[in-house]
Amino acid sequence: MPVPVVALDIGSYSIKMAQFAAQRPLKLTLLASTRTTPGTVRDGEVLDPLEVAECIKELMAATGVRPGSQVVTSVGGPRVNARAQAFPRMPIARLRQSVVGEAERWMPPPIQNCVVEPQVLGERITEEGTVQDVVVAAAPKSAVNSRIQAIEAARLRCVDVDMESFALLRSLIYTSHRTDLFTKTVAIVRLGDSYSDITIVRRGSYVLSRHLPVAGATFTRAVSQGLNLPPGDAERRKEYNGVAVIERDLPSLSPEEREVSAVMMRAMDDFTHELRLSINYYQTHYQDSAEQTSIDEVLLTGGGSMLPNVDSYLSRALGVPATLVNVFEHLAVDTTEFDPRYTELCAPSCSVAVGLALTPHLGQYQFATDTSIFGVVLEHRQRAS
Repeated sequence: MPVPVVALDIGSYSIKMAQFAAQRPLKLTLLASTRTTPGTVRDGEVLDPLEVAECIKELMAATGVRPGSQVVTSVGGPRVNARAQAFPRMPIARLRQSVVGEAERWMPPPIQNCVVEPQVLGERITEEGTVQDVVVAAAPKSAVNSRIQAIEAARLRCVDVDMESFALLRSLIYTSHRTDLFTKTVAIVRLGDSYSDITIVRRGSYVLSRHLPVAGATFTRAVSQGLNLPPGDAERRKEYNGVAVIERDLPSLSPEEREVSAVMMRAMDDFTHELRLSINYYQTHYQDSAEQTSIDEVLLTGGGSMLPNVDSYLSRALGVPATLVNVFEHLAVDTTEFDPRYTELCAPSCSVAVGLALTPHLGQYQFATDTSIFGVVLEHRQRAS
């Protein structure tokens, strides 16, 4: 039985912690979150590791996680990327050299400041010979190291640094009972606080992820500026009165909802525009006569996805079904420890943490796609280089 690890998702709005017991079926035994000190995490990078460490220590004290515990975390944001690419079959040492050249084409220079890792998905025979299907993952060393510094300052031991998009694959697809997800092309849309992202998954296999600049903070700013409110008041008004609607639906809302939702409409339009651009990019750059490039379904997650009516809004705007996913729907939860209403309420914001906590356990699940291949580890062995 794999040793359970503590998953730590460090976000700009909150820090989430999760863990599953080393048993079958998997059972959630730890789930907690705390507010991140404002300004200490931005666009996926920890700006103040010592202050973030203090937030982590608060979680440790509240949950009983001991110093020295093994932790897995993840990186994300506009400067973190991963792409699927075919390479000729070659030894792993040579492949590591080759993927750096590949990543140099789409990562901001200099590439020496990035961690670049290949993950071989498998091999197939083509007319040109045997090729390897590889996911090339790349992240700035500063994004990786700043997280490790915060974790180590909290007296925890970071054993893996994964990618947020791969954690989402585990929590939203690989543990789902919906076998149809392995026959579809799905867009996982995570609406976060300082940024959002879209991850395209085709028949259970990662294709690409793209950063979306519109996020929860964008809506808060719209409310703040539109109603002349300080940011804290604007955040509360957004949470209590915001609804994702188009203009003709405004009259159906209460006066309070109408006031807030009206000033958010332009930001919602910008969000759907960014989504369409990313979907169009996928359809343009990943055309294949043997594969469909249409999106069959959108899976919604992230704290911002709790905005009322956002699933219906996106279904209508994109022309495909958009579903708000509960990551705990197909996982056992210790109800003596957690109120089911609590897990349902926080599920959208915990999808990355849950996916990270599943890392050592997914070998127990039997899918057509090997679930272990997407655990691309951005190891901190390169931080000294």
